[in-house]
Amino acid sequence: MRKEIPNGLYKKLAAYSVVMAFTFGLIISVYQIYRDYVQQESRLIADINDRVQLVQASAEKAIYEFDENLAQLVVDGIGEHPAVLSLKVYDDYNDLFKSKVIQTSAPRSQWWPNSWVLAPRTLIYPLQVQAETVKSNARIEVMVDPFLVVDDFIERSLLIVLFGLLRNVLLAIVLLFLCYRLVTRAILGLSQDLSKIDPMNDQGQLITIPTKHQKNELGYLASMINDLLQKIRQGMRKINDLNSELNQQLLDKSQIEKALNLAGERTAERTGQAYIHSMVEFIADTMKVDGVSLFRRTTQGGELVYEPVVSLLNGKKITQKQLLLNDLPLDLLSGHHAIAPLEISDSYQEGVFQTFYGMTIPIRNSRQNIVNLLQLVSASPISDDFYQQNKSLLQILSSRFVTESERERQERKILEVAHTDSLTKLSNRYHFQSLLKEEIETAKQRQEKVVLIHVDVNNFKWINDSFSYELGDQLLIQMAQRLSRLVSEDSLVARVAGDEFVIIKRLNKTGIESLLSEHIHSACQKTFVIDNHVINPKVSVGMVIYPDHAQSSEDLIKHAEYAVNMAKRKKGVRTQYFNQDVAAEIERKHVITKSLDNAIDLSLLTINLQPICCVKTGEINSYEVLCRWDDAELGRVSPDEFIPVAEETGLVHKLGSWVLEETIKTMKLYARKFPDDSMLKVAVNFSAHQLMNPSLVDQYLNTIKQAAIDPSLITFEITESMLIDDLAQGSEILENIAGFGCEISIDDFGTGYSSLQYLKHLPINNLKIDKEFINGISGDGSDISIVKAIISLARALQMNVIAEGVETEEQKHLLSQLSCDMMQGYYFSKPLTISQVLENKSQQASSLPQEMRS
Repeated sequence: MRKEIPNGLYKKLAAYSVVMAFTFGLIISVYQIYRDYVQQESRLIADINDRVQLVQASAEKAIYEFDENLAQLVVDGIGEHPAVLSLKVYDDYNDLFKSKVIQTSAPRSQWWPNSWVLAPRTLIYPLQVQAETVKSNARIEVMVDPFLVVDDFIERSLLIVLFGLLRNVLLAIVLLFLCYRLVTRAILGLSQDLSKIDPMNDQGQLITIPTKHQKNELGYLASMINDLLQKIRQGMRKINDLNSELNQQLLDKSQIEKALNLAGERTAERTGQAYIHSMVEFIADTMKVDGVSLFRRTTQGGELVYEPVVSLLNGKKITQKQLLLNDLPLDLLSGHHAIAPLEISDSYQEGVFQTFYGMTIPIRNSRQNIVNLLQLVSASPISDDFYQQNKSLLQILSSRFVTESERERQERKILEVAHTDSLTKLSNRYHFQSLLKEEIETAKQRQEKVVLIHVDVNNFKWINDSFSYELGDQLLIQMAQRLSRLVSEDSLVARVAGDEFVIIKRLNKTGIESLLSEHIHSACQKTFVIDNHVINPKVSVGMVIYPDHAQSSEDLIKHAEYAVNMAKRKKGVRTQYFNQDVAAEIERKHVITKSLDNAIDLSLLTINLQPICCVKTGEINSYEVLCRWDDAELGRVSPDEFIPVAEETGLVHKLGSWVLEETIKTMKLYARKFPDDSMLKVAVNFSAHQLMNPSLVDQYLNTIKQAAIDPSLITFEITESMLIDDLAQGSEILENIAGFGCEISIDDFGTGYSSLQYLKHLPINNLKIDKEFINGISGDGSDISIVKAIISLARALQMNVIAEGVETEEQKHLLSQLSCDMMQGYYFSKPLTISQVLENKSQQASSLPQEMRS
């Protein structure tokens, strides 16, 4: 008998179908009623509009002639419409001319509830009357009752709704009946047939598929069920086979568990070689064999070999030879165990060889690579049954060998990554700091000294930019190798930053640190040949000694950095010991930083102007703006001292803004003092820290623009290093400055790494020859050649040349002969205060020498 299902899907389908049919039918009917209502209302208004248009001319005439009778006829004519409740006619002065109330509301049907009120609607029709008023207010107002629209179509709409719902419900019932007959009854029949089948019966029946369902969804479902039944029966057969094998293995389970517990006790709290040695001893005892050897895969000279890790024979260690890949049996190479005779030299009987029988078992890792070989040795022959009997235990023990080997390898790798610099393979900064602390503790206990040497490669960024980063990396690798060869094994060489190395060394003898410093300079200055490029770098060395210069590792590192920074400022061999001068300079830097910030805020600095003279005319072409600082505590602080501090601390941005604002004030003061004269032309120095900040440059240009200063009167003086640091960004910034209208000068030209690339493509107006070349032109032919070459280069590139630091008549004469455009220096004038510039201009007296004025 077919089982009835209380909550059949067809019943849910019936409920959902009725609800959906009712919902969609109701929505469609409501929309249809709404559209009918809108159309009915439109027809009503159109009808009233037609009535008003017929009498509109008469209404205008009645208002114009004040004809009340005619107005009454107009009102009566419109009021005949059944929907009109009242009418009002207004004249052009907005006064009520004629009105009529016909009814308060249209008659309602008896079924219409009184609570459903439809508000009357007022229609307004303007009238055109020739009147004295500018704006005519004449109009007809008609109040209509919208219920007339509802009353006409409401009964028809109700019939539409009722018949639509009835139709949808009947359609849903018919569809449900067909769904039950065609689908639900067939599924129930399929379920009844399936309930009679035993899937575990290997010879059991399958579902019979009726002919009418063989090619539809139900037939396909029945076929899938039959396939599933057959797969279940096949699976049961395999499970039975596995159960038989499992039962056989369970017989040895207690012995394996006992052996594993014993292995755990043997290797408790042991790792690495101790763990492996204990496991090898355990295998020898458990398997009742004479010897056990464990081999580990490694590579020697590009060849794969298996090195012995530990070998035991009769409880004693023996020395086994390594196994070459070609010496291994084919069975072993294919991944199976191999049985073969072995010749072993017994370590406790020198030169005596004894023949044993060996079984070699491959041990694989998770990637199925053979990483170890386990060799069992016995004086009596070993059969293949021996392996099968102990297979499970051997596999478990082998996996433990792999696990321990992998753990040991990972530990070595993690330790190497944590402590080693990836490029040079030296210790990294973290490892160096840790070892430095250990060295200090050891030195403290032994009352010894430790020297920390900080080595910095000079101009390394230029090497990267001029050649390539790959070549720079190779230079660091070779530099690391040279430094490592200079020290003994008890010393440490580490790479702590991009081009910075440190060396930790115990001081066993007096003066050894000086000798090591000489060796460092000698080794690092030898030519490096990398990818056919010849490089001759120089290094700066800073030295600090524990406990003479610091008591902690942190202070030792900090003082070494101070020393190497001071060494960079030296010429020639650059080695600087940390001493009181370095300590005093560090302290002075702190004071300068604090005082400089306050000096900028309170305008305690001043600007001076040094004339730049034209060689041909002898007149002052422009002035270079120089910043000066006289502090109450520090005294006169040189720009060479406070500007680097400002760059390191970020105050250079604030200082640059102050200098530019003071310069603009001076230019405006000059213009007010001498309105008939051309404005003051100035050159302002800007550092790389300022110009490599695009937003700061925009701020400077905006300051010039807001001050209404002609941009051509201001020249930006920059150094070559600014372009070398980042030529791409520097090019973009200089193009913006030139586009704004300011000129650009390259200051101290020839002292950096001059490149025709930026001279050719950048908008540079002037080259300023560094005073180092000017000082030597009187007696050094090479300096004259350099100056002559710079002037020739500037001529070819259509640039002006300015010579800095001209102090003698001879220098001025030589530069004039070389066709130098402009000069500046103490020969012409020292830097002047603002007052001196204004006073000289007022007296019409040039600060130039007599021969220049002539």
